[in-house]
Amino acid sequence: MRRQVIRSGIVRQALVRTLRAIRVDRRGGVMATFAFALPVLLLVTGGMIDYGVLVSERGRAQRAADSASLAGAKELSLADANRQNVPAVVEAVVTSYLGGNSASAGTSGYNVATDIIDKSGMPLQVEVKLSTVVKSSFGSQFGFGDTEIGVKSVAIVVGKPNICLLALDPSANGTILLDQNAKVVGQNCAVYSNSTHSNGIKAYNSSSMTATVICSAGGKAGGKGNFNPEPLLDCPQFKDPLSARPEPNV
Repeated sequence: MRRQVIRSGIVRQALVRTLRAIRVDRRGGVMATFAFALPVLLLVTGGMIDYGVLVSERGRAQRAADSASLAGAKELSLADANRQNVPAVVEAVVTSYLGGNSASAGTSGYNVATDIIDKSGMPLQVEVKLSTVVKSSFGSQFGFGDTEIGVKSVAIVVGKPNICLLALDPSANGTILLDQNAKVVGQNCAVYSNSTHSNGIKAYNSSSMTATVICSAGGKAGGKGNFNPEPLLDCPQFKDPLSARPEPNV
């Protein structure tokens, strides 16, 4: 009988220790809490990744739109500018920029809209709008759809240089050079030389240059009969209006 009592006491003590261990041990509760929290953690983490991709893509699109609107505005500064060509220039710049900067895998392509705003009392403007759909990598797993983004850029054309000839070399002697019976006629347009050389524009013998404005960043060489009107000297250098335009396909 005594052995049975001792055994019962030992069993009871072991049972009490086990119950106490179960009550103190919260590892099962942590696992249960983690199991409930895991979907939320995944959703938050995935949402942050999707948001980062969205912000990056929006910034990339904005930079492309800015470059394209500036290229469109520069196109209008050319003497032979045709407004119908501006959308093609804009699309070429957008394609070149987005193609040269790796796109995210979730982008399905861009829609490009170009508008030339020419209202009385307002400067000429080129407006470029880009829109695309960014696919969600994680949100779609939780029932969230894709996100459409749109950006806009407006470039204002201040004045109208109306350039028909622009020599880009910044320091050459005679970057524009006429000799013998050479003739340059700029009808209602301007001739610019970016060369700061004292003889940036040269015209000799019976050669002649006629334009609305003749402007040299440096000096000129030639008599009065060679220029009509006389060149303006020490003019500011003019940036290449075609610098942002992608090269055409061969």
